[in-house]
Amino acid sequence: MPREQYHLRRALLYEEMFDYRMATQTEKTYNMKLDSIEEAHKEICKIKDKYPELYEQIRNKMIEEQKVFVEKMHIFGAHLSDAIPQELVEGVERNLQKEPMDSVMKLIGTALTIEFPKLRDVKKLSTALVKSSPMLYMGCGSSVALGDKGQTIGKADTEESLRITAHKRLRNRIHYIVKSLILDYIKRDLPLDEEALGSLLMKTCKVSYIEESGA
Repeated sequence: MPREQYHLRRALLYEEMFDYRMATQTEKTYNMKLDSIEEAHKEICKIKDKYPELYEQIRNKMIEEQKVFVEKMHIFGAHLSDAIPQELVEGVERNLQKEPMDSVMKLIGTALTIEFPKLRDVKKLSTALVKSSPMLYMGCGSSVALGDKGQTIGKADTEESLRITAHKRLRNRIHYIVKSLILDYIKRDLPLDEEALGSLLMKTCKVSYIEESGA
C-alpha cells in the first residue's frame, strides 16, 4: 500500500472511531474520545497538502473536543488553573511586612536566596496534581500542544506532561515572588546607591573562574 494511502486510511479510521463515540454519547454521559481524533490529526498532518479539506475537518473536530474535554474536567473537579496558590500570596505579603525591601542591597540579597525548583519538587507536585484531579489523567495516553495554525508543535506522554505542568507552575511561583519583591522596592521610591549596588553585584554575580584577587 502506498504511504499516502496508508496515512489516509488510518486518519479516516480514527475519525470514524471518534464519530461513533460522539454519536453514542448521551446527554448524561461523556465518552472518552479525544485520543481518537488526536490520532486522526497526527495521521492527516502527514498528507495535509494533498487533503487540505479533510485536514481542516479533523483539525476543527480536535480543537472542539479539546475544549469540551477541559470543560468536563472542570465539572469533575480537575484543577487546570495556573493561578498562584492563595497561601503563597499571603505568605509573601506577611514576609514583606516583616522584612520590607527598603534597600536595593536587601532586594538583591533576598532574591538570591530564592531556590529554583529541584527534580524532587517537580515530582512532589506531579503526584499532588494526580491526587487532586484523578479524572484528568484517566484514559489520556498523551498530551498534544497545538500551534496557532492547529499544527502539532509538541507531544508528551502522561508522565512527561505532568512534569512539564508541575515545572511550569513552580516556575510561575518563583516569578511571582521575585515580582513581589521588586514591586515592594519600587513603591518606596528610594534613592539608588549606585556604588553599593556595583559592589554587591561584583561580589554576588562574579563568574566562578575569576580568582578572589581579580575581583
